[in-house]
Amino acid sequence: MPDSGGTQASMRAAERILGRPLTLVTTPTPLKGRNLNIVVQDSSCQRYFIKRLRDGEGSAGRMSILEDAQGRLSRIPLPTPGLIGIDPAQRLAVYEFSGGEPLPLVLKSGQDSDLLWADFGSVLGKLHSGGTEGLPATPREVPRTGMDILKEFSFEAFWSLSAAEVELWRILQKAAADGRVDLDAHEVPAEPVLIHYDLRLDQALCVHDRVMLLDWEEMRSGDRARDLGMFFGDILSETVYGVLDNLDESDLAPDEAVGALMISAGRRASRAIGLVVDGYLTEFTSSRRVAELGHLKLLGRRVAHYMFRHLLERVGSRSAISTQLTGIDRGIVAIALEIAQQLPAAANAFGFDFQARVQNA
Repeated sequence: MPDSGGTQASMRAAERILGRPLTLVTTPTPLKGRNLNIVVQDSSCQRYFIKRLRDGEGSAGRMSILEDAQGRLSRIPLPTPGLIGIDPAQRLAVYEFSGGEPLPLVLKSGQDSDLLWADFGSVLGKLHSGGTEGLPATPREVPRTGMDILKEFSFEAFWSLSAAEVELWRILQKAAADGRVDLDAHEVPAEPVLIHYDLRLDQALCVHDRVMLLDWEEMRSGDRARDLGMFFGDILSETVYGVLDNLDESDLAPDEAVGALMISAGRRASRAIGLVVDGYLTEFTSSRRVAELGHLKLLGRRVAHYMFRHLLERVGSRSAISTQLTGIDRGIVAIALEIAQQLPAAANAFGFDFQARVQNA
């Protein structure tokens, strides 16, 4: 449950916005994230979603973006819960409640459909065609390479690492020594577009095989490859980590069992990614805006950069609280390093070879 103090203060602020008393709704699905997220209802059982930004630093700018997003997204138009009101002093926003299923749970239950993934690609293509006027811009720099990530494991910080982080550090050190980590540092991002910037599976709801995107406080002008690569990495990691549900003791599971399950999960993830790409490209080909994608081969390489980064960050976040890397963790790291080594082959294997898919359409 959320902290009681923050919850009660958020409910009082929401009552002032809505002009009616509210009661807390206990939801079957935890509302995770760095912010305080709760569902409430009024006396007529009408539900509302409340988001309260926890951290004060930069919160004023993020609240401004949340307010701006409503009108900007409605002009595209893009499916997202309607904003009812905000309280900048409380860093709080009240939204219409959308009763969809969080995408990670849809994926975990095996209820994800071809239509759902294609629709996600279409929604993302529409987002990237939106205007960026007045939004903060992401610095025009290349994605962090494997060596950049490796350097963050400094000697001074080494003594505070968990056992699993030390193991990850050793794997990356060896990969760096073998020349398997550093990516081409001369990739140049395309012209900036409207991006979500923090696009993960848990930032979306599934509503009758349709996608509704959430959490716009980081929205900005930036490289479309960040949204695509981060989301593709999340599809792969969430699908592969779902393998853990099929293993009683993942740390001790035979390598053969882990490998067989990961192959199955990888194929499922690749299919989903390919469907997202097809839906994404349809938004451009249908309106004859293919030229806006620029150099499609280069886009695939940039997407691979971000996918590589996201996979390592997922393993890193898990290893911070673990005594050792699981077989699944090591498999994810191996996949990330192969992506870094073979960008064109990786784009083809995971279904985001944009150039080939446009030519074959």
